[in-house]
Amino acid sequence: MLDHGYKELTLPAGRDGSHRIERNALHIWPRGGFMLIALPNIDGSFTVTLFLALKGGAESFAALDSPQVGRCVLRAALPRRRALMPGLAREFLERPVGRMGTVHADAWSAGEAAVLLGDAAHAIVPFHGQGMNACFEDCFELDRLLRSASDWRSTFEQFFQLRKPDTDAIAAMALENFLEMRDTVRDPSSCCAGN
Repeated sequence: MLDHGYKELTLPAGRDGSHRIERNALHIWPRGGFMLIALPNIDGSFTVTLFLALKGGAESFAALDSPQVGRCVLRAALPRRRALMPGLAREFLERPVGRMGTVHADAWSAGEAAVLLGDAAHAIVPFHGQGMNACFEDCFELDRLLRSASDWRSTFEQFFQLRKPDTDAIAAMALENFLEMRDTVRDPSSCCAGN
């Protein structure tokens, strides 16, 4: 399990139903140990997701459990965003904390009886946006193997051997991208300035 959780919040549409910030962008507001991202919806609103440590210092879900503390920290950390999100304090207190983790199954089949695909075999954190694609690739590769299969057991094992290195790699990349989004994008020396 990741030591960070998330809450989904709302940046509402403008009075005329328009997007109040650029709609053709993934918005990332890194803050070191935590971050906010915003994705546009067709109704002019944005789904804003706050990724924050579950436990720890003042900037954790455990510490922000009262309205006063939550408002104070959110106001300090997100001054301009808070003005665009009038329901932020209420939503923060009312919405549940979501959990994220990575699944590293040692085997994806039970003999010839069943095989695991997608998140059941290799769930990943969402920071690379490739979880569903990994599942689609599982389906494609398993279908390809089944077309020439002689028995379920060996086909399932072959499927596992084929896909496991790729799914381990994308899981590692998703965790690396979380750190990149949350921390590194704030460092001007880490970007491709001038390229």
